[in-house]
Amino acid sequence: MDAIGYHPSRFVYYPCSGMAKTTKKKANKSPKPSFTRHKVWTWLLGLSPLLGLAMLVGLASFGSLPDTDALANPKTELATRVFTSDGKLIGRYYSENRSDARFQELPQNLVQALISTEDARFWGHSGIDFIGLARAIAFMGQRGGGSTLTQQLAKQLFTEQYEHTSWLERAFLQKPKEWIIAARLERFYTKDEIVALYLNRYDFLNQAVGIKSASNIYFDKDVEELELHESAMLVGMLKNSSLFNPLRRPDLVQSRRNVVFMQLERYGIITDLQRDSLSAMPLGISFQRVSHDEGLAPYFREALRAELKELFGEKDANGNWKVAKADGAPYDLYRDGIQVHTTLDSRLQLAAEVAVKRHLGEELQATLNRDLRSRSKSEWPFYEGIERKDRDMLVKTAVKQSARHRIYVGKFCPECERPGFYIRKSDTAGWSGMAL
Repeated sequence: MDAIGYHPSRFVYYPCSGMAKTTKKKANKSPKPSFTRHKVWTWLLGLSPLLGLAMLVGLASFGSLPDTDALANPKTELATRVFTSDGKLIGRYYSENRSDARFQELPQNLVQALISTEDARFWGHSGIDFIGLARAIAFMGQRGGGSTLTQQLAKQLFTEQYEHTSWLERAFLQKPKEWIIAARLERFYTKDEIVALYLNRYDFLNQAVGIKSASNIYFDKDVEELELHESAMLVGMLKNSSLFNPLRRPDLVQSRRNVVFMQLERYGIITDLQRDSLSAMPLGISFQRVSHDEGLAPYFREALRAELKELFGEKDANGNWKVAKADGAPYDLYRDGIQVHTTLDSRLQLAAEVAVKRHLGEELQATLNRDLRSRSKSEWPFYEGIERKDRDMLVKTAVKQSARHRIYVGKFCPECERPGFYIRKSDTAGWSGMAL
């Protein structure tokens, strides 16, 4: 007979056994919480930097940001360029000496130097490099900053907006604003266009605004002709062109250029042997000073400037600008990047300027110096104490003694340089003779 033992909590019925067994159920315990207070604080502290950044981005998004139109069409001031009839650039009118270059004009070595030095992950991110940002935060900026090329472009394009904000807003919200603008720029432009925009906007100093002007002013070359060591120098200047000014601190600029070579080697663009060879090269500066009053035909260009300003300021009977943009607005000679083609021939102009310089600097100056040596200072034509009639007489005498005047009055032959008595007047048939 089976033993039966029964108790609601202590006995269990075993029908096949001869005795009752007792078991004791484990007392129910309340489940432990999955997160302790310690773990919660640990998570909060760990996430606090991200939460703080998210809060700053949220605040920045409600602040003043450029609208869609400003992002799609950033304001750029371009120099008006003046060309001769044979296609030579002889001058510019500008508030900023800038000429835009297309990405296709940029040499590959320039783009490689730029990306390797400023933003190695440029082709892979969407305006914000989270890896670089995390590194910059972790090491307090000691191992490189977190700014991407797109962020730097955003800062270049909209720096004026930051200048009108408080220091507190600049300190905490400038970077988040750059992130927002950079992300929007990446949606408006291709990567190639961002590279070109960035290089076209940067001020390389010494009237070199943009990469096209910089290559012309520092190396007397078109941008597509830049060699690797020249591109590296210009990329090195992007860190701080005021500090890395090749005209003032060539040794410091060369040191910075060598850092660019190291980055190129780091990313496999060049070998260590090539880096050593390139680092030993001089900067090779061929500086071309740019000024409104230098270069070919300065008087011609100044007269042309006055004519253009008059032309762009004319209105018709209805009050509309005679020469206007597509939207009816007038042209700005110094900001709208106009190309002016003239009838001047650069070869003839150069020959004329060389002839005038030789005539004034060598021939007339030598004659004047000889004349001054034979006179006392009181008889010099430009002596302040000389009387008007005496000065006029001296000038008249000097004119009569000049070779040009003697040729004009027939006292000197321009061909054989013989005195006037060798010259005979031509007859009515057009024959002229010269005594032999």
